[in-house]
Amino acid sequence: MLDISEAALAHARKRLGQNAKRVKWITADVTTWAPEITVDFWHDRAVLHFLTARADQEAYFRTLKNTLRPGGWAMIAGFAPGGPTECSGLPIVQHDADSLQNLLGDDFTLIEQRDETHRTPSGAKQAFRYHLFRHTAQTQ
Repeated sequence: MLDISEAALAHARKRLGQNAKRVKWITADVTTWAPEITVDFWHDRAVLHFLTARADQEAYFRTLKNTLRPGGWAMIAGFAPGGPTECSGLPIVQHDADSLQNLLGDDFTLIEQRDETHRTPSGAKQAFRYHLFRHTAQTQ
């Protein structure tokens, strides 16, 4: 599990209890991290949408492409078009399948997209979207 916040990772480790030993914990910035591992599944729930600068988005996708094995899966989720434009007071970027496909390139195929109405602790409804891509390249 990769996160820029050691405190967030510590919280996740605590919640997993004994299962935390089965996870590789990495404190790093996804836009600058040089992966030493490869994975079969990349799961992002609301990280990419905080990367508002094009250079940071491109760095994120370089990391994803260098980390995900050919044949692997990438789940990318964030606020959907028409949803919030800020989260926790920070600006976000809304993505759809086309904008993600443009950033991922031809080596990735959209498999499925699902919309969700996310409810905040205060009860507000927010448009959220999940995108599942398959890394279809034969080699990296």
